[in-house]
Amino acid sequence: MRELLAPYGIEAQSAGELKLPSRKRRDVRRNARIKAVRRMKATGKIAFADDSGLVVDALGGAAGIHSARWAGPDKDFRFAMNRIRPC
Repeated sequence: MRELLAPYGIEAQSAGELKLPSRKRRDVRRNARIKAVRRMKATGKIAFADDSGLVVDALGGAAGIHSARWAGPDKDFRFAMNRIRPC
């Protein structure tokens, strides 16, 4: 996101850089909105957020926002996708 905004003269800071806490929610879209609103209130700055996750039909839509747990300690999403790839 930082690279996408830079050509417009917008300098983005991450929540980690601002030392803001992270909280988990069930819905990807809702989670992104909650993150943005929380960070806006915490900093008084305009904020935007995203969220993502792997959605696997065979797992009833899981893992969703919990995909990072499937990606292991290194947050390797290729590893996560390979874990759920059909045999």
